[in-house]
Amino acid sequence: MLLGWLRKLVIRLIKILVLPVLVVALVLGYYGFLPGVSKLFGSDRPRDLGVSVTAADLQSANSKLGQSQVALARGQDPHTIWQAADEVSVDANLTPAEYAAHFMTIHPVKDLQLLFHDDGSFEASGRIDRGRIRGLLRAAGVDEVDQLGVLSVFDRYLLGNPIFYLRGTGEITDGQASLTLEKTELGRLSLSPGPFAAGLVTYAEGLIKNIPHLTIARMAVENGRLHVQGTIPAVIPTY
Repeated sequence: MLLGWLRKLVIRLIKILVLPVLVVALVLGYYGFLPGVSKLFGSDRPRDLGVSVTAADLQSANSKLGQSQVALARGQDPHTIWQAADEVSVDANLTPAEYAAHFMTIHPVKDLQLLFHDDGSFEASGRIDRGRIRGLLRAAGVDEVDQLGVLSVFDRYLLGNPIFYLRGTGEITDGQASLTLEKTELGRLSLSPGPFAAGLVTYAEGLIKNIPHLTIARMAVENGRLHVQGTIPAVIPTY
């Protein structure tokens, strides 16, 4: 009789404690926010846009932009590299693969694929690289990174390095960014495009204001290429 009561108690505790946790884990895994479980659903892989990005694309982008990458010395502040860099005037057209390779040298993303369409729209898929967020902020001249609360927000709401997908239109004119998103996904979870677009606009304009020698007169998708016109630093610190 006692064993029967204990068995019922254990089953009840499993239903109360274990099953909700299991359900939450499965839901988070399905939407791409729990790395180990996400792999079972295939939601740990960015959407395949059919674009391959190679080292040759980065070399080609560097040639068109007149830029190169510089490795940091031990303990070196990445912002000082941009401050000491020469300024380069640029008026170039980059392929989706070239810009994806260039973009990943600066921003905390990896496995990035881009598509540029004839109507001026774009698609982007990739993975957020949380480990490089601190380096980007320091490179942009933000000394007290932790005081901004940026890292704590990512630690609280982003598990692992979630995948993303974006579709929309955007441009930068005289340092002012505009972005309209039709589709926004983080993991497999669809997000409201408006707030996400506003956040990316703030992000882009913040970098333009804080990175030395960076002025964007024009950046937009034109004829299946990204047209970039303005001035840029001649080197990019790797972090």
